[in-house]
Amino acid sequence: MNKTEAETKKLKPLNLEKLRRDMELIMDEIDRTGGVLPDAYSPVMWQRLQETTEKVADAIQAVRLKLSGLTCGEVALKLGLETAQVAGYVAWNTMLQPGWVAPRFIIRETPCPKCRAQAGERCDYSSAPAHKIHRERREAHRVTAAMKVR
Repeated sequence: MNKTEAETKKLKPLNLEKLRRDMELIMDEIDRTGGVLPDAYSPVMWQRLQETTEKVADAIQAVRLKLSGLTCGEVALKLGLETAQVAGYVAWNTMLQPGWVAPRFIIRETPCPKCRAQAGERCDYSSAPAHKIHRERREAHRVTAAMKVR
């Protein structure tokens, strides 16, 4: 796989009907057991399912609240999570959006209109990680990429 393929690789299409059927089957099984798991079921499997479900539910709520205008700290306080955990959920959600481009490619190809960093140079942030870029640079890259497609 070359860089272009890796950069544009998409997630597999989600089959919401199958997901709904699987979730209904699991909920039916939970309801059928009356809250007591028979010995035939693996307690480890149920524990893993519960932990995974909790993480997914936390991530969904965190991203929704962040998109509603709350800060990561406010979301963390509201959900009983760590601020870094909320920031991680938001960052992961952002990276999975169509059209997202890793900052290293933007830094390599696009100058920053805000801090005047040239292509190949990092943005001038005093207290941010080296990969942090200004929104204006990301937007300039998006516009440039769109013009190349035409």
